[in-house]
Amino acid sequence: MTPEQVRALARDEPEAACRALVAAARASSGDATPWAELAEELGWPQAAAAAWRLVTSRRPTLPLAWASLARLLLEGGRSDRALALVHEAEVAGAAGPQLEQVRVEIAATNRREAELAQAPTEAAPMLASDPDLVRFLSIFGGREDVHARQWVDPAGRGGYSPVRGPLTPARLRDHLAGDETLGVYLLRLDGTVTFLAVDLDLRRRALEEARRDVEVARRCRRLVHETLLSLAARLLELELRPLLEDSGFKGRHLWLPLSRPLAGPTAHRLGRRLQASLETHLSPELSVEVFPKQGRVRSGGLGNLIKLPLGLHRRNGRRSTLLDAGGRVSRQPWQLLRAHPLISPEQLERACSSLPEPVRRSRAAGKAKCSVPERGGGRGGGEPSALEASKERSAADELNPEWSELEQDAEVERVLDRCPVLSSLAEEAERERRLDHDRQMVITHVFGHLERGPEVVQALLSSCRNGPTPRATGKRLRGHPMSCARIRQRLPGLTSRVDCSCVFEATPDHYPSPVLHLREEPPLSSEGVRSPPSVQRLRRLLQRRSEIDHQLLECRSRIIKLMQGEGKRSWQLAEGRLTLDESGEQPRLFLHSSHDDQAAPDH
Repeated sequence: MTPEQVRALARDEPEAACRALVAAARASSGDATPWAELAEELGWPQAAAAAWRLVTSRRPTLPLAWASLARLLLEGGRSDRALALVHEAEVAGAAGPQLEQVRVEIAATNRREAELAQAPTEAAPMLASDPDLVRFLSIFGGREDVHARQWVDPAGRGGYSPVRGPLTPARLRDHLAGDETLGVYLLRLDGTVTFLAVDLDLRRRALEEARRDVEVARRCRRLVHETLLSLAARLLELELRPLLEDSGFKGRHLWLPLSRPLAGPTAHRLGRRLQASLETHLSPELSVEVFPKQGRVRSGGLGNLIKLPLGLHRRNGRRSTLLDAGGRVSRQPWQLLRAHPLISPEQLERACSSLPEPVRRSRAAGKAKCSVPERGGGRGGGEPSALEASKERSAADELNPEWSELEQDAEVERVLDRCPVLSSLAEEAERERRLDHDRQMVITHVFGHLERGPEVVQALLSSCRNGPTPRATGKRLRGHPMSCARIRQRLPGLTSRVDCSCVFEATPDHYPSPVLHLREEPPLSSEGVRSPPSVQRLRRLLQRRSEIDHQLLECRSRIIKLMQGEGKRSWQLAEGRLTLDESGEQPRLFLHSSHDDQAAPDH
């Protein structure tokens, strides 16, 4: 295949074109540089890295290849691996100004990351007594027969490995001394948890901006810390006193230790309510997750883990610290742990019962657009981008008439009603108009097996703007539909957030798959009558309206905040004039249409 053919294929089938490019680069007997440069031109960093690696193996003294490969790693946030590659190039005999420039860029990136992570390393906590260790393990204890160890290799790759065996006081002393860094799997063998944890973090886009600019890094660090205190205040309003932690990298944790174990499904349910409440207080640069992220673990699984406090982060060598109520580093962490009150399950249930039931949200819907704090004092033209983003969301929220009709089909409605994963995917396809390949494949190989499967797949995927979409065959799929296990393998981020734990008692001899819901009896209403499809559809529409109301409130609040920050009371837009009225108890927005003189309130 020629470069021109790859470019032509990329317009319709970018994934196939990407694979073809890598195959062509490997098959080429000569210089693979043109293929590497083409991959960079088309915006395929992984393919470009593979091609540049081929060039370095065939022409080891070419500095351009080494520099390009190192820069790709650097842009991907792997500065340690990029520096190791520069050393590898020197050993291979490559030298030149390109490599020196990359070395300078790596040093600058490392300085910015140190600024973002608050580079000074805290001293190890004072020696703990045996009772302190026991209390630590009782508060942060997880699964009894296995725990986790954090690792980072010389190439900069990192993660956690399971360690079979209990987390003992001796192992905990190694963690506190910095000899190793440990984590726990929250769900214990009996399916209970001993704490809930709130993980506050920077989103990827904000982190990338912070890596490029020291001033942005400082602003992001302040934002994370101020938000930590804000979330802590929100929890205190709910009569939940959190234990605060600087995790040692770029985020913060708020721990809610329990006075006695709580069933995993209950903890997950309450955590979802808590997360939905806390998300309303977030800046778009930040994300928040509440652990445990699932209520139960399938046989042989371990579930999510979380790093224990007071250890070193292996990636940057910085120690986690406990913070006092004012957000200052506690120099007496063991005294803080001894004095911190534990939360009873009843207290947690009361606090969360006052919160609204979370609206089922898709993965893409959760990714709010990032607006990283800008340099200097003003926003400099930030208003149009906010309004353009709002218009983009409005366009994405338009209903798809074809799908609205198919949604009422008895089979489609049954699967949507009984499978929260497929329901989330359908909502995401309709609202966001963007689905990655794995999501498209799940929709195709589940809905495609229904009576009106081809129509459903076509309606959901035809409007996706990020292609490629699986080609519709026009015929109902035969053979084996996608299993629940394969769906969890393809979409772990989504299935860990929704209740992906269906049990198909009516079909014990079949492998679990969402299409088996068609063989089950429909759910009963409270009066013991089968719920008609129209009632189930009404419930989903009400959920959708609640989510749209939430998005409107969030968008309105952001615009009001922008206008107040700039001291402006009106914006002239193509649609008319947007006016901020602060004469009442609550600020209100009015849109004066360019087509008439009426001023319509935004709500």
